Amino acid sequence: MLKVPKVLIIGAGPAGIAAAAKLVENGFNNVIILEAEGRIGGRIHSVEFGDGFVDLGAQWIHGEKGNIVYEMVKDLDLVSKSQNDYNSFTFYLSTGKIAERHTTEKLFNILKTIVFQDGECNYNGSFKDYIKEQYTKRIREQFANEKNILELSKAMEDWFCNYYITYDAAESIEDFSVNNTIGSYMECEGHPTINWRKKGYRTLLDVLMRKSPNFSTALPVEEKVQLNKKVTKILWNEPNCPNSVVVKCSDDSSYEADHVIVTVSLGVLKNSHSDMFSPSLPPYKVRTIEGLYFGNLVKIFLQFRTQWWPDDFKGFSFLWIEDDKARLQEECPYFEPSNNGRSWLEDIWGFYAVDNHPRVLLGWLTGRNSKQAELLPEEVVKIGCMFLLRKFAGDIYEIPEPEDILRSAWSNNPNFRGVYSYHGVETDRLKVAPSDLAVPLSAPGGSELVLFAGEATSMYRYSTVDGAVETGFREAQRIIDEYSSKTREQQHIYF
Repeated sequence: MLKVPKVLIIGAGPAGIAAAAKLVENGFNNVIILEAEGRIGGRIHSVEFGDGFVDLGAQWIHGEKGNIVYEMVKDLDLVSKSQNDYNSFTFYLSTGKIAERHTTEKLFNILKTIVFQDGECNYNGSFKDYIKEQYTKRIREQFANEKNILELSKAMEDWFCNYYITYDAAESIEDFSVNNTIGSYMECEGHPTINWRKKGYRTLLDVLMRKSPNFSTALPVEEKVQLNKKVTKILWNEPNCPNSVVVKCSDDSSYEADHVIVTVSLGVLKNSHSDMFSPSLPPYKVRTIEGLYFGNLVKIFLQFRTQWWPDDFKGFSFLWIEDDKARLQEECPYFEPSNNGRSWLEDIWGFYAVDNHPRVLLGWLTGRNSKQAELLPEEVVKIGCMFLLRKFAGDIYEIPEPEDILRSAWSNNPNFRGVYSYHGVETDRLKVAPSDLAVPLSAPGGSELVLFAGEATSMYRYSTVDGAVETGFREAQRIIDEYSSKTREQQHIYF
């Protein structure tokens, strides 16, 4: 009779919870989840703010067809299409005026076509140079008879780069390669921003564990989670125990298991893999960790006493005129440029309405300054945000002081070190892929000891929660299949 294997899962984010749920559902009850934080969810972090919940981490389901998360919840009355798909914008100039909509739509569509629709190309330069070259060419073609377009087109190009790197939480547009950026990520058809109506993305964890009212019986997953357990060492394929894994934590506790599923972020692997694994990871896996990118962004929520914007409002998108940008330090001497010569204020590309929160605006801060901005005092961030809103829209709206502010700080949390993975120049140069990161580490006898899940191991849906969930299911199934195979072999022996 086969023994019941003991499985350790490192991380109680969507990948870890999904893996545990699938294992338990299939009778693998000897499961422990070690979570470094004092909560479950990982980069799903829904918190109360104002009149409801907001998401400091993952916020939307991206797409419908082929999206495993959407398929799980579409009939449970938990989600609806967001009022804002972040594909149609009203642009506000740093002069305090609204930019002419017809022109900005044409400029935005040119940039979208270059980035999203041009397909593969044989361009040898950087992605930034590719955009600039193609954009300049098409501006000349489509605005040949229009004067004074250069200033606005430059402002739109700068804004678009900040907007675009939000997709990957990249530090800079220069990180991307032309081919990879247009390459492997797969979009799911359907609405790109599907919103959780009540308690935020945290609802998905309840669905995975069947704790939602939509299910009659919950899976005993959450009670298997041990919080505040930061893993410091994973001993695998050791001479004295070649067929098991020993996991050690920062509180001096240790666990032995037949299998370990590692779901920590790529950011944690980049920072800690050389100290965490003994023996060290194989060279191909180290190269993959080095070649994949892990980005960051900051979400800033502002809550006001009343809604001072129109009901059909989607957001403020900020277009900086160069002369105004040059005067930024003069106007706000407190906000000095960082080491890269930019103020963090330049990297906030807009504030937008939040579904089901009529008194809340969400600001997006991207790029190299996002890590620095996480460390700024909250009052400084609030003052800076209000300066921007009033500079760009203060002549149009009477803008009151906010009641409250809430922001994310993923990069400076050692349990995450950023938000999600993406592919760039080094990914191409080193010829690595998420599938390399997903390969398990096996014992001499062939049993897969250390398995890897999480969004960074998803070949086509990296950076998404649905990608993370799929990988959790994938690794759980790998273990289930191993023991199904052993059972069949044993039955063959006896019968």
